[in-house]
Amino acid sequence: QQQLRSRLRKARDQAEQLRDNFKQATSLEQAAEWMRQHQLVRREVGQVSHALNGSVEEMKLNQLGGEETYQLIEQSVLKPQENLHQREMEQQRQSLETLRSDSPDPLEQITSRQDQILESLDKILNNMAQWDSFIDVVNQLNAVIKLEQLVKEKTEELKKKQVDSIFDN
Repeated sequence: QQQLRSRLRKARDQAEQLRDNFKQATSLEQAAEWMRQHQLVRREVGQVSHALNGSVEEMKLNQLGGEETYQLIEQSVLKPQENLHQREMEQQRQSLETLRSDSPDPLEQITSRQDQILESLDKILNNMAQWDSFIDVVNQLNAVIKLEQLVKEKTEELKKKQVDSIFDN
């Protein structure tokens, strides 16, 4: 998840650069380049979303966490990311498309929507950081459980040897 969060953070930085380009624009000549940059960011957000869905499925298969955990991840990371990719970024793509038409959307509106995209990315990244912390705790807990199981097995083995040695005498 840390690698995916890093990829999403990089996409967020690219989205911020795009927003800054909108703010500094004096004409619409760069519309095609903005569209290309937006599509690259959107594609990365989609790929990270797909990979995160796979991670959650893997967690379910490995029985890491419970139903409450999966719902929390779904509500705080997966659904917001899907909404970002399917709705917010799609609306932005459509607005950027209008820049090549006779009646373009106002650049202020496009910039404002880009700010909303950045806010969504920030929330998702924050929630992913919490998710990473949870995964670390689960991994540590699993290590403790395995160690406890090993100690229990060794103790039972030692106890059996001692009982057997009493009866052998």
